[in-house]
Amino acid sequence: MLRSKTIILIIGIIALIIGGCSGAGSPVEPIQNDAPRIAFGDQVPDYGCGDSIIVDLIAGQNYLAGYVEVYNDADYLYVKYMAADGWQITETHLAVANTLEGIPQTKKGNPKNGQFPYKMEHDPAVTEYTYVIDLDWDICEELYIAAHAVVQTVDGEGRITGEETAWGYGEDFPGKNWAMYFNYEVESCCVEGLTLYDDEFVAKFYHPWAGIAYWKTALSGIPAGFDVADGPYPGWCVDQGHYIYPNSTHTVKMYNSYANDLPSYAVDPDWDMVNYLLNHKHPDASIFDIQDAVWYFVNGGHYPGGVYGQAMVDDTLANGEGFVPSLCDGDIIVVIIDSFTETLGMRSQLTIIEVDCAD
Repeated sequence: MLRSKTIILIIGIIALIIGGCSGAGSPVEPIQNDAPRIAFGDQVPDYGCGDSIIVDLIAGQNYLAGYVEVYNDADYLYVKYMAADGWQITETHLAVANTLEGIPQTKKGNPKNGQFPYKMEHDPAVTEYTYVIDLDWDICEELYIAAHAVVQTVDGEGRITGEETAWGYGEDFPGKNWAMYFNYEVESCCVEGLTLYDDEFVAKFYHPWAGIAYWKTALSGIPAGFDVADGPYPGWCVDQGHYIYPNSTHTVKMYNSYANDLPSYAVDPDWDMVNYLLNHKHPDASIFDIQDAVWYFVNGGHYPGGVYGQAMVDDTLANGEGFVPSLCDGDIIVVIIDSFTETLGMRSQLTIIEVDCAD
């Protein structure tokens, strides 16, 4: 992903008005414009969750005038205009929607860039501009983005030698002009965006949590501002070699199951499988069926005896490799709880909890 080294003009922070996961038959209005704000480049992250996309900014149908980069983090969508050498950006118009019909167009399918919700004139001396848009996680489809610009060419002495209209490269609009739009699939921040307290706190384990989980794992002592907070979470065993007594309280630490720096005793190649399994529980499975299926992947590979446990294991073996939880799909992510026995000064047991990606 490109790293920004210049001052970036951040334009228009405003909520996307997108009503749930609309299908093609229910177009939505594009985002609405608001008063712009200006900030320095270090106030805009130059990276996000997952991968960005970069498309060419095509001027006059044939010239490369720059680039448009799109990425997101857990809170915002970023659309960055970047001028190529010898080009300047003097004006931009941007529309984002979750259907093509949500972008302002004529009846014949030509975009009305003058009616795009985001629009601004720019200082030609500034080479990068970033629109920052509040990200609504009700967006369950890819986005349609129309990025228009007015650009001008300059010679070696900085004199303006021409002016063109430009579009972010992609698919043609239905109309007969050469305007284009492109698609962006919002990247999940369930893994990269998860913020966890990295010091010790307290957990109390209640067994069972009838109808919900093998453990009711009650956490306390976590400071505010983290994605896992004080309170009860559905919990499961992953370590039969160590024991935890029901209703016991332990000092613990927690880890993202997708982290690359897990303690050696917590490393397991099947954490993606466990995440898949707990996101795809059989509707008729008991908590003991689920627990048996979890143990298959993290505690010796013993095939469950129950039909529902077997069904979940088989489904996970077929589909779970490489699974990554998604905010957009309403998934949970597995967080590892590493328990300690204070009286013995040693690790007691690894357990896991389910954390809602949207929390």
